[in-house]
Amino acid sequence: MTAEFGKQWYQRRVRATGGGVPPTVPHRAPPALPPRTQRRRVEAMYDCEADDIDELSFRTGDIIVVVEEIDDSWWFGMIDGDDSKKGIFPKNFIRPYEPSR
Repeated sequence: MTAEFGKQWYQRRVRATGGGVPPTVPHRAPPALPPRTQRRRVEAMYDCEADDIDELSFRTGDIIVVVEEIDDSWWFGMIDGDDSKKGIFPKNFIRPYEPSR
């Protein structure tokens, strides 16, 4: 981002908020991970392409480690074995993981 672009963006934000300091979005730290032996795993029933940067993309059959249940429809987790792939995902795309399948 150029300095001029940043300055123009900031000036628009100040005008949009009535001249005050632009509001900030509180940053929520990711939840701490439970010990590896206590992590709940689920299996993807369908492919899922992330629509936003905070969402998790996965393929049918992927195993996902559930870190937190955000609400009744969305959970936060990561692809099992790849801690770099994490995000929120729709609960209705997964089922309990049963290793014998």
